[in-house]
Amino acid sequence: MREQVLGPGVENAEDADCGAEVLGIRRDFQQDCGSGREQEMVKQAGVVLRQQIEIMRDGEDDVKVVGGQRFPLSCREPAFPRLGLALRAVPVPTGVIGDPAYDSNMAGTRKLKMTIGSVKLEAELFDTPTADAIYAKLPFTSTASTWGDEVYFSTPVHVSKEPDAKDVVEVGELAFWVEGDSIAIGFGPTPVSRGKEIRLAARTNIWGKILGPVTQLRKVKDGDPIKVEKVG
Repeated sequence: MREQVLGPGVENAEDADCGAEVLGIRRDFQQDCGSGREQEMVKQAGVVLRQQIEIMRDGEDDVKVVGGQRFPLSCREPAFPRLGLALRAVPVPTGVIGDPAYDSNMAGTRKLKMTIGSVKLEAELFDTPTADAIYAKLPFTSTASTWGDEVYFSTPVHVSKEPDAKDVVEVGELAFWVEGDSIAIGFGPTPVSRGKEIRLAARTNIWGKILGPVTQLRKVKDGDPIKVEKVG
């Protein structure tokens, strides 16, 4: 967070708290509250405050220029008065390089590219243990196998079955067949499907999704070379 400091202002001058000292201003001011000199003393306090700020040494702290005046911004809380004279700090959010809130390559947006024969696909990884394990092994190569409207291939990844593993998947979902250490991509009925559903041979971990049309996988043939790698 960066602080933007505005000039002194007067708040509720008639009810000013005279119990605090303002940098070099004596408590004598307390005796003058409620007198005809009140407004004059407030003006003098503002002048002294500005003078005190201007003579503060320039150090490693940033300096903010507001209305032609230079105010040092320090990580320490300044002993500013509560006599109706306030330096108001306005927080200004700033982006920090490497901060997850501003990082476009967060875990939820990890991507990979699969080249299967002549077909090129890009996929987005989910935030799951299986996705983490696959991403950590990239890049790797394999060989394609087909089973109905499904392409699958072996990987160097070894994971356990996740609680939400399933055998009926949606078009574009990336599945991991735990028993065979293989990635499976279903894009239509398989030999065990019922109707038009996409049913795989076993319950699988869903770890990502294909970005773009998946039906081009119909061009893939058994034995086609595969390369899986990170995007970027």
